Amino acid sequence: MKMADSPQYKLAALQHTDWKHATTTLWVVKRRLVDRRARYEVLGVDIDEKLQAKLHGEVVQLLQQPLESIPYEFVSEDQDERVLTLEAEDTDFPAIEQQVARGLDAPRAQHIDDLLNAWCYVVCLQTRERSLYAVKKTAVQSSTRRVRGLRNLLWEGHMLLDLDEGQVFTLASGFDFLAGDGEVFIFSKRQFESALNFRLGMERVRDTVLQELEQAGIFVDVAPLREAVGTSLPRLRRMSALDRSGYYRDARFMQRLLELNEQEQWGLEVHEGRIVVDEHNVDTVLLLLNNGRLRSPVNDETFDALVKKKID
Repeated sequence: MKMADSPQYKLAALQHTDWKHATTTLWVVKRRLVDRRARYEVLGVDIDEKLQAKLHGEVVQLLQQPLESIPYEFVSEDQDERVLTLEAEDTDFPAIEQQVARGLDAPRAQHIDDLLNAWCYVVCLQTRERSLYAVKKTAVQSSTRRVRGLRNLLWEGHMLLDLDEGQVFTLASGFDFLAGDGEVFIFSKRQFESALNFRLGMERVRDTVLQELEQAGIFVDVAPLREAVGTSLPRLRRMSALDRSGYYRDARFMQRLLELNEQEQWGLEVHEGRIVVDEHNVDTVLLLLNNGRLRSPVNDETFDALVKKKID
């Protein structure tokens, strides 16, 4: 990877960009599921200069922090106090970005009901050279009895207020992730995973690992594993963990695994040096291939560890 293509370089470039005169726009995103796939509707929101300045300032302030980026891991690990990076194409964000990029040609919010029950909101900073998107997953929104136009709203105390009816829509301070230059920079892993479909990347990893396993002849038939993993999030995470650890790529590891399976009576069925995988032993197979059966030297107890950290 060229330095200019690295996530850290892209993050630094965003941090060193002069955003002082960037155009600032606000967008709300509605989400619905169609055949278990997310579909997004993006609406532009007309806001006054005071609100533009507030939102612009929050994004710039976030970029001014010392930021260290590390690759996003699909496995469940705590990765606090660091910015996680992931290619935007491995998420649903391009579908949102394309709609925001329409600018004034994009649909606009016409009534306060257009803001209610938004899935997330996006603040876009745009210069002639680049665009930056700051995204916040919204909480459950309040409702209002009467629908009023946006010209009747006020911004006060980080809230959009209806002149007559009081609070109707809340924007919390801060952002869960930024997106720009084809990369996503994640500040809140939990909120990011709640806001966007990020399985696209894991599904690509799944397909790569399955192909490698088939070519290596590790299984009698890899089809049951492919079917069992499917789009299951826990199993997709385990496939991603397999790809990261790469134990199955080590012939010596695999040989030792089969030896210990018989010695420790782990229960894997092996036929002519190949593992027989079926719907009943999929999770055990994934665990063992990821070297997740561990023994404590303290009291000789054995544990199954889905997430672990190697001590160098």
